[in-house]
Amino acid sequence: MPVVIVGDGAVGKGLAVALALSGESVFLAGPGGTQRRTVLLSAEGSFRGRADVETGVVSEAPSGSVMICALKAYSIAGASAGMRAASPRCVISVSNGLGLWDERNSLHPEPAVLTAGFLLSGYTVRISPGAIYSVNDGEAGLLFQKSPIPVIPVKDMTPVVNAKWIVNSIVNPLGALTGLPNDQLLSAGLKPVVDTLFDELSGLVPEDSHEQARQMLAGLLANSGNLCSMLQDLREGNPTELPWLTGRVEKGLPGGCPTARVICALVRAKAEASSCWPNPTR
Repeated sequence: MPVVIVGDGAVGKGLAVALALSGESVFLAGPGGTQRRTVLLSAEGSFRGRADVETGVVSEAPSGSVMICALKAYSIAGASAGMRAASPRCVISVSNGLGLWDERNSLHPEPAVLTAGFLLSGYTVRISPGAIYSVNDGEAGLLFQKSPIPVIPVKDMTPVVNAKWIVNSIVNPLGALTGLPNDQLLSAGLKPVVDTLFDELSGLVPEDSHEQARQMLAGLLANSGNLCSMLQDLREGNPTELPWLTGRVEKGLPGGCPTARVICALVRAKAEASSCWPNPTR
């Protein structure tokens, strides 16, 4: 039975190739109006390969499948009904952010964390090195164990999810504002801002995630030449995931994160002017 990936952006297409290379059949569900057809996808970067993948809308996906949610945070609420209607055997969420799933939502996904970067150009995804964190014996680990994306099993996913939130909440807005790849932010002189944001944002999550976040952040800033997803969203004129990332400070610690609040205001101003940004070829 095909694995259903909901979300046909850079992450969805990259994961589709990775799973197809490991022998899985994949159904890639896009937004309403997505044509039912087979497309040839390519991956470059940390792994290379090509795969024929079936596409369509989620209502056409086979029921009872393993479903991966690779949606942007702002798309999850609108897609939840369609995902439930597909009656997945289980749902794995690789989406970024905190507070993604409403308590009333009956999907209750298994969290997985991706540290690889994905940059889409047409039907080709460039993938920067990284891994997928999965709970021990979880569906995500079993699914990706033969794929070219390394799996890191952990006992408890909560600290990893919180750590990735801190990292995304720092790197994404700074990348969006500067237009720089992740590995050029420090050389641009932004280390004081990175350090201040880390100190502020870490106050919103338990301490058991802080060291993991430091290691994850250091690796990303040193080794990832990817353009962050928030920069990609701005360039395409899409909404940003700011409310689920850095913007959480306004709910969690109102008035307690002045640097994060300024960064949020700058990103919002940038988003309002995003129509002047060039649209990349899709």
